[in-house]
Amino acid sequence: MNLIPLPEPKKQDPSLSQFYAEPLRNYKAKKLERGCEPKMLTELDPKRIAEVKSSARLRGVYAAELQAFVKSESAGGQVDLENGDFAGKTPNSVYQSFRTQVEKLELKDKVQVIHQNDQVYLIRRDL
Repeated sequence: MNLIPLPEPKKQDPSLSQFYAEPLRNYKAKKLERGCEPKMLTELDPKRIAEVKSSARLRGVYAAELQAFVKSESAGGQVDLENGDFAGKTPNSVYQSFRTQVEKLELKDKVQVIHQNDQVYLIRRDL
């Protein structure tokens, strides 16, 4: 049986193979290092940042606040809806989120969440 020799593979230009092998994110990072700035970003003023944060979903904040409240010696407290993580949130939204976390963390026997007069209160049941 006669075998036909296969042609040798073409050698690629090493400079091109390096370019194509380099991940795109590294390429973009190198462009930024060279002084190219992103053209799609505009700076936000503090008022606009507060507006964006107030409409953003908070992950883990309610659980962390509940756990801190349970560890504290406080018998009750009012949630600050004017400042901090809950600024700009509606009282009903904060109330529902705290209630959900109380159920998820199985704290029904320790914490009661009350929504009254557009305020949200956390009250300890176990003290």
